Amino acid sequence: MTGRGETEAALRGVRGILGLDPDALDAFDGTARGLARSFRAAVLVLPLYLPVVLTDAANSGALAAPVRWTVTEAAAYVMGWVAYPLIVLHLARFLECDDNRLFRYLVPYNWFRGAVVAAYAPVALLAAAGVLPAAGAAFLGLLVTAAVLMYKGWLARHGLAVPLPTAILLVAMDFLLHVLIDAVAARLA
Repeated sequence: MTGRGETEAALRGVRGILGLDPDALDAFDGTARGLARSFRAAVLVLPLYLPVVLTDAANSGALAAPVRWTVTEAAAYVMGWVAYPLIVLHLARFLECDDNRLFRYLVPYNWFRGAVVAAYAPVALLAAAGVLPAAGAAFLGLLVTAAVLMYKGWLARHGLAVPLPTAILLVAMDFLLHVLIDAVAARLA
C-alpha cells in the first residue's frame, strides 16, 4: 500500500474507532512495518501541535531561551510518541500478547493519537486567543480528556483483547507517562 493509501485507510480506521466499530481495527496495517509507518501520524499532526505549544511558550515566557526550549519540546514530542509503544512492546509477554495483537493495538493507537491532537488543539488555541474563558476551556479540556481516555480504553480492550481492568491500567499508564513527559519538559524548558 502506498503512503497516501495507507494514510487514507488509517483515517477511515480512526473514523471507525470514533464510532466504536471493532471492525475499524482491520483498516490498519497491523504489522511491524505498519507500526513503524504509523509514526507518520506524528508528522502529519505536527502543524496542529506547533501553534498550541508556541502559544503556550509565548504566554509562559519560555521563548526567552529559544534553543533550549526548541530542543526540550522536540525531545518531549518524540518521547511522547514513542515511549508508550515501546513500553507496551516490552510488556507483551506479561500481557500474553503475540505480535499480531500488539500491532493490531499499537498501529491504530498511533493513528488515533492524531485525532487526539486534533481534538485538543482547537480548545487550547481558542483559550489562548481569549475566545474561551479559562473555566470554559478547562471544562472542554476535561470533556476531551474523558473522551480520549474512554476511546483509548476501548482501543486497548479490542486491539489487545485484554480484560477491562488490564485495559484501564494501560490507559492509566499512558496518561501518567504523558503527564510525566510534559512535567519534565516544562521543568527543563
